[in-house]
Amino acid sequence: MRSEMGGSAKASVTAHRAALIAYYESIIRDCSDLEAFARCAEFAAERAHGDVERFVRDMGYLIFGQVVPHAGIIAGPLDRVFAGMWRRFGWAPRQTAVHRFGSSGFAHDDKSNQVQHFWYAVAVAYRWGEGIADFIARMIEWNPPRWLRWLPFTGRGHGTPEDLHLSRQGIVLGRLLAERRIAPEDVGKWIREKL
Repeated sequence: MRSEMGGSAKASVTAHRAALIAYYESIIRDCSDLEAFARCAEFAAERAHGDVERFVRDMGYLIFGQVVPHAGIIAGPLDRVFAGMWRRFGWAPRQTAVHRFGSSGFAHDDKSNQVQHFWYAVAVAYRWGEGIADFIARMIEWNPPRWLRWLPFTGRGHGTPEDLHLSRQGIVLGRLLAERRIAPEDVGKWIREKL
């Protein structure tokens, strides 16, 4: 009996996530990345029925391709490794979500995946709090001297104040969600107004 329920729950999650990806694919060509992100947040919120944890996990699945709770925290950097493998060797272990979104519609349009950048800060702040999220954001956007650019998770000369600001906006939303001061249903509107 227990395995049946487990299998049924897994099938439900798989179908739910497939619907989210299908929805994304149906709207992305007709609007900016920011608007598609906001609409996907509204779609995920509607299907989460007020469950913040489910909403954060589903958005992580869409943005990072995560398949287990909170794996988005490592899935983002891992996706970048896989994307690099694809560019260099023409092969990667799985299809990456890195290029699912871009940066159109954002106040700072740097032609990269601003949605992933923002949601990574949301996920870390939601799970581990503002202090850790801010430390990681500073590290990712830090441009060390040339002789230290080998350090992992640094800006390696590409960090920008605008991206640090975007991360801090993600930290704010992550804490609002964690503290239940914003409902998933209001995240799409928040994204449109703040980003």
